[in-house]
Parts: sequence; C-alpha cells; structure tokens
Amino acid sequence: MTIKLKKIIIWMLTGVLLTLSFSMVTIAQPTRAHSPLYWLHRETHLKQQTTSAPVSLQVTYDPAQSPRAQEIQGLMERTQTLERFVNPMNQVLALPEPITVLQAECGTVNAFYASEDRQIVMCYELVDYYLGLYNTHDVGVPTEIATVGALSFVLLHELGHAIVDISNTPVLGREEDAVDQFATIIMSRTEIGHIAAQAAAGWFYLKSSGQDTTAMPYWDEHSFDMQRFFNIMCLLYGSSPDSYVDLMQQLNIPDYRLERCSGEYAQALDNWMQVLRPYVRDL
Repeated sequence: MTIKLKKIIIWMLTGVLLTLSFSMVTIAQPTRAHSPLYWLHRETHLKQQTTSAPVSLQVTYDPAQSPRAQEIQGLMERTQTLERFVNPMNQVLALPEPITVLQAECGTVNAFYASEDRQIVMCYELVDYYLGLYNTHDVGVPTEIATVGALSFVLLHELGHAIVDISNTPVLGREEDAVDQFATIIMSRTEIGHIAAQAAAGWFYLKSSGQDTTAMPYWDEHSFDMQRFFNIMCLLYGSSPDSYVDLMQQLNIPDYRLERCSGEYAQALDNWMQVLRPYVRDL
C-alpha cells in the first residue's frame, strides 16, 4: 500500500465523516435550512448530482405508504442525510458496478444488501426505530446525532457486503464481522466518526441488555450483539488508545485483550485498503 493511496483513502474517509457531521446538524435542526450554510451545501450537492462522471453509489426513494413512513421519507429527503454521506464517496470510489442505495418502506426494521439487484436497502422503519431507541436511552449524544451515527454504520456495513460481492474478495471468517470492521475503520478516521461509531456500538449494547440467553439465535450469521459492541470498541481503542483508556477500564476489558486491539485495528485497516486499492479514482 503506497503512502499516496493511504492519503487518498484517508482523505475520502475524512470527507465522508465531515459530510456526516453536517447531516447531523441539519437533521437535528431543520430550521437551519434557512441559513446560507445550508444553501452552500445544497448548491454543492446539486453540482455533484449533475456531474458527468459515473457514480458508484446512487440514493433513491421508494414512495412510502403508511403515514409514519411518509414522515420518515420526508425527513430523509429534506435533510439529504444519505446523499451527503454518499457524495464524497463518489468523488473517490469507482466501483466496477453501480450500487443503488434504496430508501424504502419494508414492513419491518431492517437494512440489507441485495446482490442480485446490486442494491442496498435502508428501511424507513430503521430510521424510526433509531429515533425511538435513542430518544428513550441516553448514549451520551443527542438523539438525532446518535440516529445518523447508527444509520451511517449500517450503510457502511451494507456497503462492505456490496464491495465484497462485486470485487469477489475472499473472506476468511464471518463476512458479517469483516464488514463490521469495514464500517468501524471508516468511521474511526475522524473525531466525528468516533462519536458516530460509539453511538452505533451503543445500539448493540442496548439490544443485548436484558436478552434471554436461553433464547439466543446461536444459528445466526451475525455475532451476538454484545460481541459486536465489544468488537467495535476494541477497534476504536486500537485506532486511538489514549482516547479510550478510561472507557475501557469502565467496561472492565482486561489489559491482555487491549494489547491485541491495536494490532487487530492495523491489520483490518491494511486489509480493507488493499481491497479498496483498485477502486480509487485518479485524483
């Protein structure tokens, strides 16, 4: 991996999370749409939409039917949350096949990658679920910020599946764990990304709390929610140990485990940058 490629990918990741930061502000305070800053970003977004360069990721909306789903669709369209997340990626990534990010009413809380359609589906119900979850449980940041952080993690998780699929990347081990790493690594490259990743990790922690261990889905392809929580926190620690010393102590993670987190983070970062290498545009 050359130094130039590392700089390009880190620039891409930073741009994604800076865009995410602005999305957090607009979803939290829709009245900001009347400010000059909103229109500056809006103009930039429209210019990016009209560029002649082919895009790797395209956000679309499936019309919602239920009243609540229509409210969520209107919120997502008004804030352009996923568009602001996707646009910086399109400036850097040139995937061999385009991926559609479809926001739709699914009838259940979910998000998934459909290989046959080259489509990432983000359900309106998932947005509503996160808004409710973080409104009733304090994860240290406002509800809207936590919601966008969790949505961003899920989108990156599904994008990881898409990249593995279209690049025919061999995965040794669970693919679900690998794409959790992909999402965490991208989010770990900026301070705002760390905040977002912690909110996403908090989701797994909250899901796991109070679960009946006798009814756990041991057959599921995903790791258990509490495992996913600790895996994310281990990678975040590995990316910036000094920032997480106190938190790791509060979580009672032993030193011998923490000693391995930095190496696991470095290995995962290098592996994913090698996967991305063929798909970085010439800048």
